[in-house]
Amino acid sequence: MSTVETNSAAAHGHDNHDSHLAHHFDTPEQQFQSAKLGMWVFLGTEILMFGGLFCAYSVYRHNHPDVFAVAHEALDRTLGAINTLVLITSSLTMAWAVRCAQLGQQRALRWLMAVTLVGGYGFLGIKAVEYHTKWEHKLFFGSGNSYYGWDGKQDLKGYFQEEAEKGSANGEQPAANGSEAAAASEKAPAAAAPAPAAAPAAQASANPASTIPEMTFQPGAAIDGNAGTNDQAKIVATFADPHGVASHYATPAEEPAMTVNNLTPPDRQRIYTFFAVYFFMTGLHGLHVIIGMSVIYWVLLRAGGPQRKRWLVPAAPISVGLFLTYLGIIIPGPSRLPLLVIGISIAVAAALWAVLWTTLGSRVPAAKPEFGPNYFTPVDLAGLYWHLVDMVWIFLFPMLYLIH
Repeated sequence: MSTVETNSAAAHGHDNHDSHLAHHFDTPEQQFQSAKLGMWVFLGTEILMFGGLFCAYSVYRHNHPDVFAVAHEALDRTLGAINTLVLITSSLTMAWAVRCAQLGQQRALRWLMAVTLVGGYGFLGIKAVEYHTKWEHKLFFGSGNSYYGWDGKQDLKGYFQEEAEKGSANGEQPAANGSEAAAASEKAPAAAAPAPAAAPAAQASANPASTIPEMTFQPGAAIDGNAGTNDQAKIVATFADPHGVASHYATPAEEPAMTVNNLTPPDRQRIYTFFAVYFFMTGLHGLHVIIGMSVIYWVLLRAGGPQRKRWLVPAAPISVGLFLTYLGIIIPGPSRLPLLVIGISIAVAAALWAVLWTTLGSRVPAAKPEFGPNYFTPVDLAGLYWHLVDMVWIFLFPMLYLIH
């Protein structure tokens, strides 16, 4: 029976068969192209999924533009920009790692993938800070959202409901600045300001630029010596910054800042819609970051070989324990102590495991590197997936953080 199997293998030309070449492929190049095509098909389905979410975002923002313009002020643009830089840098290190695998540079390959994993942990850590801030200010994606009267400095619990009851009792629209005194102080200037006097008909017809609310044109004596009299020029520029006129004569009016005070009560109640979109899209993206990190770690284990598994295998629980410890540090309250205890315990136990495994374990002979110029498919495919994760965030950052 063994003779038949040997002859059959020789008949199929498998005497010098590559260990990485699957039986149903003729050449390594054919296998690589097939694997890459399959990965692109998978990434296409991922793009379709996120594309549907982008469409949902567009619909909600189109229907409630003021709500999105106000609610996005609760997001930290600085942290979002740092996260963008972190992911772009990790994408660079991952692409560099693929090139090192193609060139057979094993040491650089391992270090670059490790740096990519550190970038993933950094992204998740910054995102944890953002989520914790939203939790502190009760910025949820359900009816418990307390953004209605939030000014960025205080935590308002049920303020909008109380003000709504007061407003309904008094027949007035509820204020959104946090106190009745502040609401009265805002109304006082508006009530005390006298109504502007109507301009004479001759002046209005002589200066049509004054009827444009978005821009003001203030001609001086250098332009028209008869300005302000009946002999002033009848043709006046109706646009800002005309050619040949000093720029200080044409000043565009400043747009008023959009705040919660500008929203109607129904729109205030719709603010949780923005945070529902924010948490769902960023949370789904964070899940993809974790999946990508897991794939890169699996490729790193294979690149390390049997000799380095004694340190690479415990590295995963050590990093998870340190991350939980970090969450325990930044999150106050009753959940702090359990996170600290669990995180430190996991990290210490994994470190002791690595030391004992290295000290008491038998020596493993050096093995031939798995990835090199002839075989680097897993590294390349893991890099493609990580680039997708980065690309999705590059779309999410301006959509959620940079709304104008």
